[in-house]
Amino acid sequence: YMILPLLSIDGYLMCEVFEGSVTGKMFEKFLLTDVPVMCLYPGPCSVLILDNCAIHHGLAVWDIIEGKAGMSCLPK
Repeated sequence: YMILPLLSIDGYLMCEVFEGSVTGKMFEKFLLTDVPVMCLYPGPCSVLILDNCAIHHGLAVWDIIEGKAGMSCLPK
């Protein structure tokens, strides 16, 4: 089993458990559906920490992350 946790300074936001290995597509779906829209630093939800796992290096992953950054914290 593989666990993809989503943590904040306030604790666990969610946790996804997979049977077997997590693929790049599964990780992309996790980012799209389970990671909230991120704020610009130093706002809340502004830091996403990834380790050196191969599935973290895909272009689609970076496109997803960059697309989420700053979207919910822009002034109205």
